Amino acid sequence: MPHLNAFKAGLDTLLDRVMSIGGGGNPGAYGGRGKDVFSIAIHKRRVLEIRYEGQVGYLRIEPYAYGRTEYGPRFLLAFRIDPAAEGWITLAVADIVSACLTSDTFDGQRPRPAAQFESTIAELSIPA
Repeated sequence: MPHLNAFKAGLDTLLDRVMSIGGGGNPGAYGGRGKDVFSIAIHKRRVLEIRYEGQVGYLRIEPYAYGRTEYGPRFLLAFRIDPAAEGWITLAVADIVSACLTSDTFDGQRPRPAAQFESTIAELSIPA
């Protein structure tokens, strides 16, 4: 299956373009290599477009922290950048239908609430 190997080899290149995740399964899964779109977006300071269960259209967010609560579910702490409803939101990852990593970046300098996770998977570090 040479075409499959070529596809897998090009996954990192796709991060420099828009990448869609979703369509069933785990919307945070990325290439089956132990990475996920939420951690990548946090570390690369990339804007995500997500579809949330029960939501019409996409939400554009700046992801800041991703982790688990003491009860096990994963949550994403993000800043919603929709001008009509801008502000901090916490999203249950299980309710995210799809996530799209965009080429848009953010500076990560917003004052933010502390993430209240039992274990943190990824968090944006801001120099003091």
